[in-house]
Amino acid sequence: MHIQTDTTLGGGGGGGGGGEEEEGGGGGGAKYLAEAVVIEILSRLPVKSLMRFHCVCKSWSSLFADPTFISKHVHDCNYNRDSTNLLISYRDNISFKSVITLLSSDNIAINFDLPPFFTNKKYYSHPTLLGPINGIVCFFGMPDNIGLWNPATSEYKAIPVSPVPRPPDVKVRGGDVGFGCDPKTNDYKVVQFLFVHSNQASILYPVEIYTLSTNSWRLLGGAIPAIPMHLNIWSMSYKNSDFCWWARDWDGTEVILSFDMHDEVFRTTLLPPGIDLLWGEDQVMRAIMPWNDLISLVVYQDREAEKWFDIWVMNEFGVRESWTKLFRIGPLFGIKRPLSFWKKDVVLIEDEYGELVLYDLCRQEMTQLGFHARKGMLNVLVYKESLDSLTGGSTSGLHQHVVQGFFRRAYEMQASNGEVHVTHKTKYPYSRWEIEKLSAEVGLHMVNKVCFSTYDYPGYENKRGAGNRSNETFQIGECSTFKFVK
Repeated sequence: MHIQTDTTLGGGGGGGGGGEEEEGGGGGGAKYLAEAVVIEILSRLPVKSLMRFHCVCKSWSSLFADPTFISKHVHDCNYNRDSTNLLISYRDNISFKSVITLLSSDNIAINFDLPPFFTNKKYYSHPTLLGPINGIVCFFGMPDNIGLWNPATSEYKAIPVSPVPRPPDVKVRGGDVGFGCDPKTNDYKVVQFLFVHSNQASILYPVEIYTLSTNSWRLLGGAIPAIPMHLNIWSMSYKNSDFCWWARDWDGTEVILSFDMHDEVFRTTLLPPGIDLLWGEDQVMRAIMPWNDLISLVVYQDREAEKWFDIWVMNEFGVRESWTKLFRIGPLFGIKRPLSFWKKDVVLIEDEYGELVLYDLCRQEMTQLGFHARKGMLNVLVYKESLDSLTGGSTSGLHQHVVQGFFRRAYEMQASNGEVHVTHKTKYPYSRWEIEKLSAEVGLHMVNKVCFSTYDYPGYENKRGAGNRSNETFQIGECSTFKFVK
């Protein structure tokens, strides 16, 4: 058996196989060189330019909506870390209005209007921004007031109010939110904690989860091992597939509470040994922030005019011994709290007057960025743009579902001495599909993997299988044939 796992199916000439063809993939050669170069150039351009190019031709418009190109664009742009922007949300200290500004890497500020789904709510509060994940940002304010936003494309999506039945005779007093992406299906998810109060004065903590592809909520079963520190926007962070909160377990012990967006399970990690207790005599505080590809914990004294910041990183969730202390920053004067790391050697900080400050670790210099917020009402995200859309769910996830469905049926049909062959692309983003894992989940085991070339299949003709470019040829690219047995 053979299956082509891209959106297109190979045909003609007998064998299986597929993917997209390029000069190094066998067949076609120079015929496809120009298209390959154009795609390579386009994948490195800013979203603003690509949005203008939608009207150039139908093929480009289709390309910009293709999940493969979208993933490539995010991947290629991420190589240039200096191109990152800052998305700044704050309540102005003079007008008291909520302001959202995108500060580009070349110091150009662009103000955004709050999305209508947010300002039209009966109970409006200053929004907290979570993310970004592949260029997508999550808004939330009051409970059940949540939305998703792509600042680069100006696409908004109001998340519907959860219809999940809640305990009778309770009032929702507040909430907390987590936002992430399932790395296996590329599907966005929102986790909502509800702080409710019943007639018996008992506090309940139901957890609900929203999935973008189905546009629906469901109740998440199982016990919660810890409770997030309510609405502390500097105590949340996301890395890889885990969203993290600074929390307390049911014994009152401080932990990092993490939620895996794929497995949908909670885990707790104890804080590093030897750090001072929360608050205490010295009013010790913490902040959780991404540090490169790790989660960092920043420990500092809140009331001291002269502040020192101890930076720790966690190498493995659930393992207290994996904490490593990196360095100490300070002494710094007139500083309220850390907000985020930026680039390789910059820390973004809120000073004692609510102003956004940039601190250069190498030069040990502080620079005011000109954003003045009410104290404690400053939220900063390091933002990389993308073309990702909030409509239609996850096409890649649907493709994976189809492939695993094929594996399941192939397993049922396969003879004891038979093999199942799947030809699949091996470059990013297809390398994230985890073909071997998809097969193993239904009982198949890979025995061989060989490079695929059209030279092995005389007369092979590749055709697109969907979209307004269906029946056109396409590039094969790097792909391999995976061989499986029971």
